[in-house]
Amino acid sequence: MSIQVKYNYLEQAYPDMLEGIGALIQKGKLSKRFEKVNLTDEDLAQLEKAKELCELRIIELWDVRDSVEFKALCSVYFDITSQIPINIENEYFILEQFKLIAFGYLGEHWHFVKQYLKGLTGQIQALELGESWNNRILTVSFKAIVQLVKKENWRDISQAVELINQLRSEQNQFENLFLDQVNEESRPYGAAELVSLYHFAKSIDILGQYLLEGRPLEPEDQLQYHLQISGEYAHKSGNISLGLLYQFFEAFAIKIVRNTIWYNTRGINNWVTKFNRFISRQEHGRFELLYPQKESILEGQLLNPAHRAIVVNLPTSSGKTLIAEYRILQALNQFREQGGWVAYVVPTKALVNQIYNQLKRDLGNIGLSVEKASGAIELDGFEQHLIEESGNQTTFDVLVTTYEKMNLLVRQGLGTTNVRPLVLTVVDEAHNIEEKQRGLNLEFLLSTIKNDCEEVNFLLMTPDISNSQEVVNWLAGDRGQVINLELDWWQPNERVIGAIQVEGKGRDYDYLLRTLHTDKGTYEVGDAISLSKGDAGETASQAKGSKVKIAKNVAAQFLNLDSPIIVLASAPNETYSIAETLFEKSSDNFGQDEDVDLLIKLVQSELGDNFPLARFLSRRIAVHSSALPDEIRFLIEDLMSNEKLQALVATTTIAQGINFPVSAVIMGAYNYPYSGAMPVRDFWNLAGRVGRAGQDSMGWVGMAVRSDKDLQDVSTYITSASGALLSQLANAIDNALRHADFGFEMWLFVDERWSAILQYISHLRKQEQSQELFLAQLEQKLQGTLGYRQLPAEKKLFLRENIRKYANSISLADAKMSDATGFSSVSVRQMIGKLAASGISPSDWNRNQLFSEQNQSMQKLVGIMLSTYEIKKSIEELSSGERPLDQSSIARMIIDWVNGHNISRIARRFYPNEDLNSAIQKTTKALYKIVANSATWGLAALQKMPTSGVDWDSLSEVDKKRMANLPAYLHYGVNTDEGVLMRRNSVPRSIANRIGQLYNESVGGEIFTQPTDSVSNWLSGQSQETWDSVRPAGSRLSGPEYKRVWEKLNGID
Repeated sequence: MSIQVKYNYLEQAYPDMLEGIGALIQKGKLSKRFEKVNLTDEDLAQLEKAKELCELRIIELWDVRDSVEFKALCSVYFDITSQIPINIENEYFILEQFKLIAFGYLGEHWHFVKQYLKGLTGQIQALELGESWNNRILTVSFKAIVQLVKKENWRDISQAVELINQLRSEQNQFENLFLDQVNEESRPYGAAELVSLYHFAKSIDILGQYLLEGRPLEPEDQLQYHLQISGEYAHKSGNISLGLLYQFFEAFAIKIVRNTIWYNTRGINNWVTKFNRFISRQEHGRFELLYPQKESILEGQLLNPAHRAIVVNLPTSSGKTLIAEYRILQALNQFREQGGWVAYVVPTKALVNQIYNQLKRDLGNIGLSVEKASGAIELDGFEQHLIEESGNQTTFDVLVTTYEKMNLLVRQGLGTTNVRPLVLTVVDEAHNIEEKQRGLNLEFLLSTIKNDCEEVNFLLMTPDISNSQEVVNWLAGDRGQVINLELDWWQPNERVIGAIQVEGKGRDYDYLLRTLHTDKGTYEVGDAISLSKGDAGETASQAKGSKVKIAKNVAAQFLNLDSPIIVLASAPNETYSIAETLFEKSSDNFGQDEDVDLLIKLVQSELGDNFPLARFLSRRIAVHSSALPDEIRFLIEDLMSNEKLQALVATTTIAQGINFPVSAVIMGAYNYPYSGAMPVRDFWNLAGRVGRAGQDSMGWVGMAVRSDKDLQDVSTYITSASGALLSQLANAIDNALRHADFGFEMWLFVDERWSAILQYISHLRKQEQSQELFLAQLEQKLQGTLGYRQLPAEKKLFLRENIRKYANSISLADAKMSDATGFSSVSVRQMIGKLAASGISPSDWNRNQLFSEQNQSMQKLVGIMLSTYEIKKSIEELSSGERPLDQSSIARMIIDWVNGHNISRIARRFYPNEDLNSAIQKTTKALYKIVANSATWGLAALQKMPTSGVDWDSLSEVDKKRMANLPAYLHYGVNTDEGVLMRRNSVPRSIANRIGQLYNESVGGEIFTQPTDSVSNWLSGQSQETWDSVRPAGSRLSGPEYKRVWEKLNGID
């Protein structure tokens, strides 16, 4: 819904007097962000008139405060008034500011009110209390109210209460003096005014106490009692302004009460009560709910156990994680005593860490156990307990992991038993069901959970699914619930979307932002906004050379530590060229920052002294892509979250849910690599990172265009509707129809999505011993998927007929192997055959043999991977470019990586003719994007095959876990089990083996039997001497700095 909708309420109320007021308000908003947009004196006069008329209309609607129109007008009043210059000398300053606060709250804008008041901190602190007792009470009360709104933590609220207590201590000093100064005839009026102000101050005290701890239990009764007396005595005093202030304050006070965590969750259960107490006492305490959070709980019935599946459609930045936490607590309260647990699944490894750290901090501190499973699509030796006895021996309450890892776990029994039932699945970024590469994995994960987990409930969180009802019907029938916002103009942030153009000729040209109309609550003005002058060193035609060039030249003009930006590139290698330009154009007058310096040293230690990222960071610029080590990406995100970077150059994959405070996103590309335009849903997810709730200025998204056609394309793109959430199944069938005469091998070869389909069928086969019964129930089971429901009749028929042929060929053994590995049974059979012909023996799986260049086993295994449909494409990426890497070279790279060689050394060996920085970039991409993922997955699958040469039955339980760790050596770049354990606990690679050895000695070699938190507790307790002892020679990091890296990666403050 366009932002203009809420302004229309005001314009329609006064059409003759306020024509075009919506456009003027938006212009005013933009003037706060862009220097070249200015309000004239005439504009300001019109805004003053609009403010007065808006207040008049609000008062007319006072008795229908729950109406959408009333809330919209209150929001509009805040939008107008916050643009008008203030004058603290004005005798009505406090009243006017208080109306802004009250109406902002009543318009569901408290997050904007808070930010506005933070911007006035200096002026409000400078307000003089004066000697006049009535004015002193009013001024102190106003300052206390500002503290209650601005609250960053419980101390701010306590200070507000203390201000009111200060008035009590001053009463004897000032009261009599005030009354003595009033003439005898006016004294009763003065006394009445004081009585009204005393009760007003008392109501503020009550409000502060309730915000702090949820007491008194029924604050509204006490507030109304004192404010009724205030109103009566204000009337007796003849002070009309005070009477109006109390009327507004009562509505504001009740609103703030009803926004609180205490009010909205009172009496739900003891876990919620404990959680509220904890989060309210944190350094950045949470006391109030944003409008979407409150609506989800009350109107959306988030915590109603009758709803088995809930889809939460909320804008990005609306606080969905807190919503999930409340739902988690409700589920655990209901099922924890019966062994119930919750899965929180996310699309990326970065989000696993982010969500895990937040849940560990929030829920771990109230007595719940939170664990995470690594993002690798395999189970290492330390994760085997997750599937032993179908996970019945696990003890966690919440498990955070990726879609693919959860698929692997559930298909091997985790969460399917009565002893440890999965009772809630939280899906973050649930719109990924439609994502081409991974969508079917997520869809079939949910289908499997629905089929296999008796007590399970679902919470799907997404910015926008128009067919949400269809989705909840799929998961829960009549027991589904969709949560949407009633106020569809509400947004958590303010932003403008526009196209960046070059306008002018020769060497006289400008970069302009042409604001574009959207239906997503963005601001716009009719005229283009000047961003910066062009570089006189090149012509306009040269400046238009590419979209990336436009993006980086504009970005260079907006480098500012106070307003961090993201610049989007289409591929990892492009991020470095953009960052280089920004580095050259940035100032270098940055002071020392220990977190920035720490990351620079880590980059130099892990990637080499001359890796360009270290240099970029010195000017507070960073790059971000999947071709960087996980821990370095995490620390980059941490710097961005703490506003210690001025620019982050990233690939489009950053759209997946990272919590950055960003003032602008400048896009040189909006395509995903190899797969066309970013889905519109993903674009808006990214745009939602801009101007996030709590930021002090409007955000903007600029999309570089070179021509009128580009402009038209961008306009069409951002105004296109997200559309219904559609399964990838139909598209996969369309692809298969083009190769209908071929078998599943060809379908897999041209479209790896068929792997997810075939794996799902294999899982169904594994659950039914009888082939005949399995075939009879097949269509019924297919009906349990979203995709099958969405297929037209002829495609259903095609799928049924072909799946039946496939199902007839699946043996129970192949089905079990498919479930255990995450590969289709087609690939499983190929692996079995190729391994049988490879001649690999049990001794080849000895780690010293496997990772030795003298042994050919790894080369043979890489060769099999290169012919396995699901991973061949990604591994072949290692073979692209000017210097192809053959099967032998890939194997040697894996061996060097596992044996601890640093990345600079590996880069020199495999790309000797490349510039070292370029070679390192290619090497990091090869290792972190491909070896650590696809090759790890492939090796884990190969070692499970009956022809692998591994005699699993003859191995002890510990040796089985050691064998299962071999693929994890690839994932983490280490060559010991202790190293794997340390890397799983976020210890940097360069010290993982050494410090792991010390831990192993401390537990007498029993590393596989330790409790989950044993490593973390041990590391926390190690002295500086221990950390110094594991520091590699020549490392830029000291021992304590290595410890600090580990602490930051684990969310330890």
